Amino acid sequence: LYRFHQLRPTGLPAQPFFELLHKKWGALARRVLEDCQNAFPPAERVLCEPLSQIYSEATRRQVASCIPDGPLVFCHNDTYHGNIMRQSDGAIRLLDFEFSCLNHPAFDFANLFAETVMIHGLADPPHFRIDKPRFGDSEISVLVDAYLDQATFRGRRATEADSKHRFPVLESRPTEPGGPGVNNEFDDPEDREAELCKLVSDTRKMLLLSDYMYAMAALPLALEPVQKIRFIPYASQRFARFKSGYQEYASSHQPLLACWHR
Repeated sequence: LYRFHQLRPTGLPAQPFFELLHKKWGALARRVLEDCQNAFPPAERVLCEPLSQIYSEATRRQVASCIPDGPLVFCHNDTYHGNIMRQSDGAIRLLDFEFSCLNHPAFDFANLFAETVMIHGLADPPHFRIDKPRFGDSEISVLVDAYLDQATFRGRRATEADSKHRFPVLESRPTEPGGPGVNNEFDDPEDREAELCKLVSDTRKMLLLSDYMYAMAALPLALEPVQKIRFIPYASQRFARFKSGYQEYASSHQPLLACWHR
């Protein structure tokens, strides 16, 4: 994942991920919820009107306010377990780049954890529930810590121009083939710890956006499902989690996750 974030493909859209999601998938969601309600059973039709808030301007502004400060990089944007393959030699492969474009790197961490909250096999329809996360500070921090261990950049600090353009200007140094990553990005251990704390906090914040993204992406599938899951209830539960999480965040104005110290 760290190596993926260093790629600079040509021809990337200038707009970041959540702007594109609102523009393109929001239009698809509108068609499903406003023009195709009769395709769903009555219990699902009553969910369509509340779900229509998902492509509203108010929701777009809420989403934008949840994006952490920092540069945007080339992100996968759909790092749930089905898109991650471990090969027999131990190498990790990422699959399915449909959503890949510019985004904050913490979103690729958040997506992985946001997909660990499904409870299946319930007796009552829709026979699943999107539960509260069963992970905490340490689990997210282990992933971010391993990610930072791959850093091979020369020490530098973000400039005001970097922040303005939200795209990194970093020089990479390749490591020896097969050798471990050597972290040269930080001037001292305290700098590295500060970056770890920020990325962990950013990841928790972007869990809200994972709920929003999966709700939005589920709606077109409600008409032509690729799985047996009922996607209108799925989108409804995901969007409800985004709204409740956003209200909690907006009312507290506090970091959503405390720093984990190694």
